Order: sequence, then C-alpha cells, then structure tokens
Amino acid sequence: MKKFWEYIKTKGILFATWYGISNPFGGDAFTTLDGTVERLTFLINTAIAFSALVTVALYVYGGYKIIISAQGEADHLVEGQNTIKAATIGMLIVFLAGTIIKFVVEQVLR
Repeated sequence: MKKFWEYIKTKGILFATWYGISNPFGGDAFTTLDGTVERLTFLINTAIAFSALVTVALYVYGGYKIIISAQGEADHLVEGQNTIKAATIGMLIVFLAGTIIKFVVEQVLR
C-alpha cells in the first residue's frame, strides 16, 4: 500500500496525466497530491469568504428590519432578530464545516 501512495505522489492523482493529457489548471494543481490539497484548501477558503459576505448582508437586512420595527410594527422586530440569529448560526456551521473538511483533507491526502 505504501508503494501505491508513493506512486500516486510522484505520478499525480489525476489518471489523465499518466497518459500525457495536459492539466488545464496549469502548474501541479490537481495533478499531484500536494497540488490537490492546495486547490481544495483554496476552494474551501473561497466558499467561506463568500458565505461571510452573505452573512454581513443578512446582518444588514436584519438590522434594517429591527430599525423598521421602531415605526410601530412589532413583527419586524422579531423577524429582524430571527434573521440575525439564523445568519450567526449559519456562519458558525460554515466555519466548523470548513475546519473539519480542511482537517480531513490534510490528514487523508497528505
């Protein structure tokens, strides 16, 4: 089994590269084990950054709903609080999932 992993590390994780098909991503991304780990880590970090932007937008929307509730509509207050609460819980889930996935990728593929 150890020889198999050494072969994969030297030849690349994509079998297409074993047959001379060039890598469309350039460099060693997805063609070596280290390149695959780096690319997956980049994709995970990008997804986390995008979800952080969505969270900020939801905070602004929830804050707007809370401000609107000052005009006498109490249901907007609850809606704004629930939006902010849901955005916070969602971001915590995204951070935890990203951390777990990065840990697994690092431990399994390296």
